[in-house]
Amino acid sequence: MLYFSEVDETLPDMMQISEAFDREYEQAGYEEKVASIIRNFISWAKQHDAAALAQWKAAIKKLKSEDQYILVLTNIADGWLHNLNKASEISYSKTIAIAFAVAIGFVVLRVLWMMIQQ
Repeated sequence: MLYFSEVDETLPDMMQISEAFDREYEQAGYEEKVASIIRNFISWAKQHDAAALAQWKAAIKKLKSEDQYILVLTNIADGWLHNLNKASEISYSKTIAIAFAVAIGFVVLRVLWMMIQQ
């Protein structure tokens, strides 16, 4: 699953692998286990192998230009996505409201721009 990408080139049978994964595994549990491995590696590397940590950071930086599932797992390991998933319903509602307001703002700006162009 670490090779999974919705938009970038990946394994030829990745969609079948993804479907089998969805049937056979609990995604949240899998993500937390892999994130735990990543956290443990980073903690170990900080104490014992600065070169390995630098190599890890360089690899993740390179992957950030792509759409790779492993980036989701590294974000969970960093904690921000995990905390986002645990956000309260109020915070979620606020986020949706802000996103909706921004979308409306873009539509209004687009309409105004079109009116100015005429």
